[in-house]
Amino acid sequence: MTLVDLRTFAVHQIQVTVAPDTSGNIAETQVYLAGRPLQLVVTTGGTFQTRPVADIVAGRTPAVTSTAPVGVGTHGPVVSRDGDRVFSTTVDGFDGASISGATLGSTRSVAYSATRNVVQNYRPGLAADGRTVWGAVTEDTGLTPAQWTDTRNNVNTIDTTTFRSSLIRLPDGVTYLPPDRRHRGPTRTHRWSSRRNPDREDPRSLRRPQPERVDRLRQQRW
Repeated sequence: MTLVDLRTFAVHQIQVTVAPDTSGNIAETQVYLAGRPLQLVVTTGGTFQTRPVADIVAGRTPAVTSTAPVGVGTHGPVVSRDGDRVFSTTVDGFDGASISGATLGSTRSVAYSATRNVVQNYRPGLAADGRTVWGAVTEDTGLTPAQWTDTRNNVNTIDTTTFRSSLIRLPDGVTYLPPDRRHRGPTRTHRWSSRRNPDREDPRSLRRPQPERVDRLRQQRW
């Protein structure tokens, strides 16, 4: 792992040994900066793990100071604006853990859907309200032949306070969700483009499912 101090641009590196999760596979490692005092949070071996950033900056080998479980197949990191919660998409849904001070605490998990077979998720983003997480997921519909133009996509939105999850149906095709230029994520409107064939795009926009007042993006201070 490489840590860069943006005040001095000093570069610090540590070695982290990764381990398989309960599926027997080594999942994609997610990396966060969260907690107070600041912690390096890493996913490996089916857990979130914290290591003190102060030890890394001081040139000491940081020990793992706390852990919390995370599901199989970690794939997309999200950290709350205040650095008190860390999240990751997994094979089955969205997992999160609170972090009080420097210690990981309570965990939560929510499935993408109880009725739809979601087989692929893409990197999520945190909306400017500091609460809603959004991303694209692909649903296996059993369509034949299995061509990319038959892929069924949804926008998955998750309220990280209530842990309510919803899927919003998109047109079939290969989907990407471009970030908002100002907020790096949707604010009052979710935006995406769904490709129906290699020669034409079908851009669309979607109003947030639950209108809320959206504050300006606040700069994160560690």
